[in-house]
Amino acid sequence: MTILVYIREARDSASVVLGIECEGERIRLSVGREFFLSLGISEGETLDEATFDTLRREDERRRAMKKALSILGYADNSRKNLYIKLVRAGFSRELSRACVEECLALGYIREREQLRRLILTEANTRLVGRGRITAKLASRGYSRTDIEEVTDELVSLGEIDFEENFEALMEKYPEGTDRRQIKYKHGYM
Repeated sequence: MTILVYIREARDSASVVLGIECEGERIRLSVGREFFLSLGISEGETLDEATFDTLRREDERRRAMKKALSILGYADNSRKNLYIKLVRAGFSRELSRACVEECLALGYIREREQLRRLILTEANTRLVGRGRITAKLASRGYSRTDIEEVTDELVSLGEIDFEENFEALMEKYPEGTDRRQIKYKHGYM
């Protein structure tokens, strides 16, 4: 038998904490206030299996979103990286995918802006060539197509000049250094 033992206000006014007694075990779930009110259940009521499962899924969805927002609050992440981190945190693949899509829809993941910033840093500060930039960012989970499009856009806008960057890089090496070897090493080939 599953009984809703208590309903308490959460710290945020948008959710409630539920205490549920299920087979002698007390379970604590946090769900959205509006979601809970839509179910039309009250304290002391016996919950059927479908309602209990609905409450557990909503609690898990909220925990996954909270984790996703925590991850995004710490650092920029690609959608692929966020998905991997959520799965590693113990959330199902389906739920992790749904959270990533929700974060995208809410504008919390802005890959193009992230790529723009990362590519500019790699090219103009670290003096890295196109090939190495693409490989590095693709390994972080960004789409190769997006990386190439943003790089082309930055080159066309004149924000990156790979030839000028290569010449600045060559100034760091002694005269007579094999240019071809440096081009290869730093991703200019």
